[in-house]
Amino acid sequence: MAAEAIDKVGDEREEVRQLMRVVVTTQPALGHLHPLVPLARAMADAGHDVLLVSSASFQPQLERTGLPTASAGLDWLESEATAAFPALHTVVGDDGKRFFLDEIFCGTAEHMAEDLIGLASGWRPDVIVREIWEFGGAVAAAILGVPCVVHGIGRWLNVEEVVDAGAARLRSLWSRSGFTGDDLNWVDGDLYLDVCPPSLDLPTRRPRPPHTRSLRPVPFDDTSTPGPSPPARRRGRPLIHVSLGTVSSRVDVLNAILRDLRDLDADVVATTGNCDPVRVEPQPPSITVTAYVPLTRLLPSCDLVICHGGWGTVIAAAAHGVPVVCVPAGADRPANAHACETAGMGLTIRPDHLRPGRVRAAATAILDGGTHRAGARQVRAEVDRMPSPQEIVQAVEDLV
Repeated sequence: MAAEAIDKVGDEREEVRQLMRVVVTTQPALGHLHPLVPLARAMADAGHDVLLVSSASFQPQLERTGLPTASAGLDWLESEATAAFPALHTVVGDDGKRFFLDEIFCGTAEHMAEDLIGLASGWRPDVIVREIWEFGGAVAAAILGVPCVVHGIGRWLNVEEVVDAGAARLRSLWSRSGFTGDDLNWVDGDLYLDVCPPSLDLPTRRPRPPHTRSLRPVPFDDTSTPGPSPPARRRGRPLIHVSLGTVSSRVDVLNAILRDLRDLDADVVATTGNCDPVRVEPQPPSITVTAYVPLTRLLPSCDLVICHGGWGTVIAAAAHGVPVVCVPAGADRPANAHACETAGMGLTIRPDHLRPGRVRAAATAILDGGTHRAGARQVRAEVDRMPSPQEIVQAVEDLV
């Protein structure tokens, strides 16, 4: 009888479970969108109405996720950022990074917030989920009085940069929106989702908020452009994946890396992202060059990833227990490369040190030794222990 009563209570709870309208916002960049997709899909699979929102020109990329989409905010693309922000031509190095944080990521917040509030007049969300670098969602959530979930990208150390970037511009926007005081939380939200396994984190001054939840980073693949199948693994020959990202593959760096791998006793699959593969130098049969191959099809049989240090590629390799050689340049990539070295799963070659023989030596050191493979397997074990997107849906539901 008691068991029947418990079952009845469970059934009643399921009946009253509130389905949500969820707006998910992202800057118009694949490296910002892709980490969000597994949670967005998990919420949709749980029956919630999910709407992906970004710039008008980014709609084709949003639509390839298979989820409903809407356009909002300034119309720009990270892959063509200088078209919308010509001053970006004049800044380099750390100044370029600060320009992206202050002028672009913070500067686009007002446009996004205004459009999200307009969108809410016909499709009012119950919660806004935003990636950590999209700030308009934080402002809109505060004005609409709905909870805000912040989906981390990369290490917790990034949050310190978020705090510094938003200090002036976002407080000014907050004041112009009719609010007083220091109540705008553009950092932690009402729920912060931390996607970084412990071994890849780096020391930081700022403690995590008490409402932080760990979320397993799940690689997302755009299967609408599947590309060729990975080559069959040949007995006794390791498989290496080379990628400099989906946006800014520098063909000169890619060519230098591939020249170093031509005589290595290994098979190589190199992807070029936005760069046309025909710009890559002719290669021997052991090296396949293509625009894109889904990582979830390639990494399970991979022995090594050579990459630019972008978070998406690094964490995908870690999730599959594959060591990395990073050739990092700009943004958070040097710090990601340093984290991989600290975790014992990778080596770093600075782009200005990319001399003949360096990549081959690093690849050989990892393939012939076991230390970095062991480090990568340790990070994979940490990733496997993190809660899945399906498990985190309940935490989002509890906010509403």
